Amino acid sequence: MPRALILGAFLTSLYYFFVYDNGDIQLKAIAATKADLATQKKTLTDVTAKLDRAQEYQRSAAEMGEALNKLLSYIPENFRVQDFMKTVSEEAKIAGLNIINISESRNTEATKSPDFEALGVSVDLQGTFAQEMTFLANLTKQKQIFLIDRFSLDGDASIRNSTNNSGEQEAPMLAFKGEIKAYRYVGKKKS
Repeated sequence: MPRALILGAFLTSLYYFFVYDNGDIQLKAIAATKADLATQKKTLTDVTAKLDRAQEYQRSAAEMGEALNKLLSYIPENFRVQDFMKTVSEEAKIAGLNIINISESRNTEATKSPDFEALGVSVDLQGTFAQEMTFLANLTKQKQIFLIDRFSLDGDASIRNSTNNSGEQEAPMLAFKGEIKAYRYVGKKKS
């Protein structure tokens, strides 16, 4: 029996030192898992914040892209002086103006941006005030940006005012002289 007791004590001590766990290992594993979980939550929060910022940036970039595309639609790329002169001429005819002269203007100042080129047209038109205002209003309806520069409206003595069939005097004729500018996008192509 003493031998059985010694053998039992020996096996008990082996079990106690090598196999028995009072929960320390599980507590350490739980603590490590909680620390890892906290780290993962912080990482998730950081990644979520970055993703939100990226989505906001992407939305802003898309809005800016739309705005830039809209702006570029008003400043076409394939726009020549001849197209510009044709547009001005057509609008003058629609308004009922007499076209005295429409020519390319050589006085276009250099634009501040190398991506845009200014195109200029000198106009000399004749008509009533209402016709000339209609002409200018029609230019504003175009899907393009036109700038009126250095213009004058003069009642010229050489322009005859007439009367209509009922003897009433018609609206006086005015001479419209000025320069109209438009822009075209040249972008990175220009060297």
